[in-house]
Amino acid sequence: MILGRRVLVAPVDGALGRRIQAWRETHDPPYAAVMGPHLTLCYQPTPAASELIEAQVRHALPGPLNINLSTVGELGNRDCTLCIAITETSELDAARERLFDGRFVQLEGYRTWRWHVTLVRNGRARDRAALVAHAARELRVEGERLEMRTVELLERGPERYEAIGRWLLGA
Repeated sequence: MILGRRVLVAPVDGALGRRIQAWRETHDPPYAAVMGPHLTLCYQPTPAASELIEAQVRHALPGPLNINLSTVGELGNRDCTLCIAITETSELDAARERLFDGRFVQLEGYRTWRWHVTLVRNGRARDRAALVAHAARELRVEGERLEMRTVELLERGPERYEAIGRWLLGA
């Protein structure tokens, strides 16, 4: 845990978010307690003024986006993260390009990753095949659409990540 670490996310809210969070609370309680279900937009963004980050977010995402959810599987990283894949990512990819173009503030951090919603943060010592099968059966998200309406700048506190900035897209 690194206090003060920041991340820029699009929360998965509504009925879908509650369904995913309930599953996570059962199968990955430590990580579910730290952060709700989300789509990461920028890992470890530049420690800039909130107003500058907001301007960059609004430049990158001028309005809500519809996100297509796909299968449950492994992310393919060293932590063996289990996740929901995202399909048809051209709009998200274009938004990521704008997010990192430095128009208002130059955001740092990772610039490429597979779009996903995390289910189990660290699956290395887990029965991943069983968890993937269970999540696919229980969550049944393949083909669902997620409307990305909000972006949050989160900062790690002693217990969990807390929102220090929240912006409604298109507002």
